[in-house]
Amino acid sequence: MDLLTYVSDTDRRYELAAKLECSPGYLWQIATNWRGRKASPALAQRIAEATAAEGDLAVPLHLIRPDVWLAPRVDGEGR
Repeated sequence: MDLLTYVSDTDRRYELAAKLECSPGYLWQIATNWRGRKASPALAQRIAEATAAEGDLAVPLHLIRPDVWLAPRVDGEGR
């Protein structure tokens, strides 16, 4: 799941903000790329870790900061 979809649920956004000790508004700004706002690599890792246990709701690093982390390779790609 991408970060915008994840934080579009208000309850999830507030819970994640509490876990990360940041504001729900800041998470929204990062998710919408408001005025070019991006999560720092450290915050991106914390977001990925905080959501990892949620299975299909997990937000992977490459969807938070694709400019820093590449999508995982699927077998057979790059040959």
